[in-house]
Amino acid sequence: MMKIQNIGDRGVVFSLVDEFSYPDYYCPANIYAVNGEEKIYLSDGYFGSEILKEVVKYLEKEFGKKQYILFNSHFHWDHIRGNCFFSNEIIISNQLTKDLIIEKNKDKSKLNEAYQQRKIVLPNMTFERDCTEFEKDKITFFHSPGHTEDSSSCYDAKNKVLFAADNIEYPFPYVTSSNLSTYISTLKKYLKSPAEIVIPSHGYVTDKKLVEANLKYLETFPEIDSDMYADENKNSFLKGIIQNFTTIGEDYYVKEDFEKAELYFEKIASINKEESILQEEAVKKLESRLKEIKKRL
Repeated sequence: MMKIQNIGDRGVVFSLVDEFSYPDYYCPANIYAVNGEEKIYLSDGYFGSEILKEVVKYLEKEFGKKQYILFNSHFHWDHIRGNCFFSNEIIISNQLTKDLIIEKNKDKSKLNEAYQQRKIVLPNMTFERDCTEFEKDKITFFHSPGHTEDSSSCYDAKNKVLFAADNIEYPFPYVTSSNLSTYISTLKKYLKSPAEIVIPSHGYVTDKKLVEANLKYLETFPEIDSDMYADENKNSFLKGIIQNFTTIGEDYYVKEDFEKAELYFEKIASINKEESILQEEAVKKLESRLKEIKKRL
């Protein structure tokens, strides 16, 4: 299923729900396409050829045949599997993204079974801080660490559109990088940018209000509101919360801010007491971490 939304005078967002989504992993995703003078820029290639065939078919009907520039926002498998469809085109990413794709795909057994057989095609053009190669079309790719250390974003200056990838999500960001201060810094830079439209990889096209909400979530101890999730998604929602609280708690622990670390780990314990989300081994690790924190307070 694919929803198509025009953005400004040259952008198109393709919102898709993957056929392999299931109750605990519902994964709608966005591909942002920008029609340049001689090139079409695609931000993230999603899961692979089946979907991209339809995307390209639509774009060629609307804009004609052009060269494609495919941008990989970060190394996660649900953002790079479309590379194989554009193996003869320019695939651009941060250098760290390319390095992590190589490293993380060595053990395919950890990937979703449906994607284990798909060929990994690496980016063939990389940048360190930012890429201004495409200034003619007012397109900039830049390193924006947050969701992951290699995360990058795309800015369409003509239409003031920021493709923030997984750095921005509703109702809260999914934290996988331990460097919380860097993540916060990236979101503050987003807010200072001229962007008026913000496109996350997963969710609705939005504006800076969601950036502000995500920033507040990271800067203050977040409370969980039952309005944030539907009953059928409660389990996956709480797993995401626990993942975030664990990452943020560990970040404070490493920085020896034990009071804040305790807040996050105690919240995890409270959630698990009510909902029994964690496996036995995870509960033991949680209890051990809390004991270590209390000794240091």
